[in-house]
Amino acid sequence: MRRNHRSQRHRSPTFPCVRAEAFSPSPRAGYPLFMWSSTDTDGKIREGLIFLLSQGIIDDFQVRAGDDFPFRIQVPAGVVPMNEKQVRHFMLGAVAAHFGPIARARR
Repeated sequence: MRRNHRSQRHRSPTFPCVRAEAFSPSPRAGYPLFMWSSTDTDGKIREGLIFLLSQGIIDDFQVRAGDDFPFRIQVPAGVVPMNEKQVRHFMLGAVAAHFGPIARARR
């Protein structure tokens, strides 16, 4: 009988699941308890895109609900339509490419 290892993939005895509140500083210190103000996936993606827009990494974006590629990201090369998975990978790569050299710079 073949065992399903997919459900066991992210469980590790060295890295137990810990709630996000455990890493959050005290509210009295002036820090927010949560990183995202949105609770749904589309809201979190919008917040990420707003961050990229505010940093000048992207030129603009549109969200068209009900489309196969609802996220349309405008970059200097043109408008790139993306689905939810693609836009998440794009945001990670864009932030790493933009802030990676800054983080690695010697002071």
